[in-house]
Amino acid sequence: MTEDVIEVNNAMKAGGNSTFYVHIEIERGSEWHEIPNIVLNSLYSCDLRPITTLELNVSQDALDASDRHMAKFFSSLSSVATIHTDSSTMEVLIQLHWHEDLHGEILFPSLESIVFNTDADLICSTIMHFLLQRRDAGVPITGFDLHNCTSPNQDRLLFLEGIDGLDVNWNEEIRNSM
Repeated sequence: MTEDVIEVNNAMKAGGNSTFYVHIEIERGSEWHEIPNIVLNSLYSCDLRPITTLELNVSQDALDASDRHMAKFFSSLSSVATIHTDSSTMEVLIQLHWHEDLHGEILFPSLESIVFNTDADLICSTIMHFLLQRRDAGVPITGFDLHNCTSPNQDRLLFLEGIDGLDVNWNEEIRNSM
């Protein structure tokens, strides 16, 4: 069974609208398990500061969140202001927050907005934990976009409207049916 290890679609704003895509997929237990580290090592040695928008989907089942290559790669994305992601990836980011190689550094210090355009299950406790972790670190999320989210049970996210300073963008039809 093949599982996504990491899928990164970065919209780079260098000289126009260039786009940079990386998709790494391995089979669990494969002899190729070191390939993602090689790719991540190559990427985090590049200047990734022009990247302000990141589409990030990480499978925590197939990836060890304690991996230092992963932590170093994410720490090199210091200018990312918007992340398109899902709850499972947020769980990996929560775990990486405590990674020893980061020495207290905050991942994505410029991050302001999260976009969920997914049909994946919503894990409310993870979303809340991520938002509180960011707030407590002094870098709160100010925008949460659910406009294109097709996940079931979005009514479970109504708590987002009660978070001070967080602007929630709902799909009007879905919001009105709650």
